[in-house]
Amino acid sequence: MIGQETTDIEALLLLETAELKPPDQVLIFGASIPLVEKVAQRVESVTVVDQSYSAWQRIAGKRIRGVTAAENVLPNTELRADVVLLIAPKGRDYARALLWSAYQSLRAGGKLYLAGANDGGVKSLFADAEMLFGRCVTLTTKQRHRIGVAVRKEASKDYPAAWGADPTQMISTEIKTPRGTVQIASMPGVFSWEHLDEGTRLLLESVQVAAGSTVLDVACGTGIIGVTLAQVADRVLMTDDNLLAVRCAEESVRLNGLSHVQVQAADVYEGVDGKFDLICSNPPFHQHFEVSTNVAQRIIREAGGLLNPGGRLCIVANAFLAYERVMAECFSSMQIIARNNRYVVIQGM
Repeated sequence: MIGQETTDIEALLLLETAELKPPDQVLIFGASIPLVEKVAQRVESVTVVDQSYSAWQRIAGKRIRGVTAAENVLPNTELRADVVLLIAPKGRDYARALLWSAYQSLRAGGKLYLAGANDGGVKSLFADAEMLFGRCVTLTTKQRHRIGVAVRKEASKDYPAAWGADPTQMISTEIKTPRGTVQIASMPGVFSWEHLDEGTRLLLESVQVAAGSTVLDVACGTGIIGVTLAQVADRVLMTDDNLLAVRCAEESVRLNGLSHVQVQAADVYEGVDGKFDLICSNPPFHQHFEVSTNVAQRIIREAGGLLNPGGRLCIVANAFLAYERVMAECFSSMQIIARNNRYVVIQGM
């Protein structure tokens, strides 16, 4: 699990079941501080990789003995770990990216421990691990969760052709937007990585951008909003807490030759300097497998401090999330500028 604290049961299963010895070098996908601290007490060294910039900062800031918070989202393929701990992430393509990274990071004879909820993708994760490693054994089940282990064999195995393109590699796609065609870099683990989603399309159709304005695209994903609006705006800053998204957005900027667009890793507005005429966002509303409006609430409630006089916040969201009330609380003027049967675009001034 990347960018997400492990649940108590998942961490407990890993700690109870994984064979960890003092000389071991362990790779953990996901910066759960309690899990990392307990594993670090039992082994020589721990490397943590995490999709979330804020989670990476927390681990790096703790300075736990023997723990390295790697700056890259996917581990260095030169790493030869004795044990890898992986919790089922959301999205099968992304799970395969982590499995392939785990396989490449293990020494011959090294063990991969997998954990997750039965209704959270762990069964397909086990099936894919078996295809890659040759065998994946369920060790135990508890409270509708399970943990399994796979062992890397001596001989290296090629990436499974049945999985399609290597999900650890970035791809470039030409996307037709309501404001023209742009080149977008994407990869699994980033929102709507294969296409222009309906909500973003509705926002791009309806938002007004004045020539020469400054724009902040929060939770930018592949960068599709910021890159598209950069055709009109004088300056664009794109931010995301997802480090894979930051990599993709940076490449999207390069592909489109946009010298007036910058990309920054940020937890919503933390570390963002300056003020803007327009803040745009298609905010996430899932935290792992659960619905969560925490990020969107922060985007709305904290926007005022980054807007120029007369500036606007424009967000698109699933209609059932009902952000209109929060927007009305935080802005003197709130209006719905577009709506369809699934999405609503809300503007606050």
